Amino acid sequence: MPPCTGAVHLRRATEADAAAMARIQVCASRVAYRGLLPDELLAAMTEAERERAWRREILLLPEEVRPTVAEVEGRIVGFIGALPSADSDARRDSELTVSVDPDCWAHGVGRKLVDHQVRLLRHLGREEATTWVMADDRPARDFSEALGWKPDGCRRTRTIGHWSTEEVRYRLALR
Repeated sequence: MPPCTGAVHLRRATEADAAAMARIQVCASRVAYRGLLPDELLAAMTEAERERAWRREILLLPEEVRPTVAEVEGRIVGFIGALPSADSDARRDSELTVSVDPDCWAHGVGRKLVDHQVRLLRHLGREEATTWVMADDRPARDFSEALGWKPDGCRRTRTIGHWSTEEVRYRLALR
């Protein structure tokens, strides 16, 4: 049975989910960014480093703002997190990060995660949400736009090792 044919259940991430989140993030990055980032950079991504980072974040954040994981039949297939935006007033804006197992792309998992996070942010009183997408990542841009997010004209250069990429900021009004 394909990994995303059952019901999708959402819950708060726990420390025990860090390894699955790291696996998904590395796998999804390697698939999504093939041809957009150098192969050696993608190959250098490690699940161990990402797991340590997710474990640290999960332990430090209050439960109400921890990442949310999506499960299908007990298997984690995606996650979303939102932290105060570094670009603006952190009391009113949040920046989202979403990652879904490539085997589950186009099965509604990402949409369900984003919709859930938007409802949560509204409940927490946030006014806007943002996310950064590589300028040349057409699938990610199309996904964002299909959910009603709009590019706000802000661009930045992100440097990863000795390589740089242009990113576009997308914004969604929550009020």
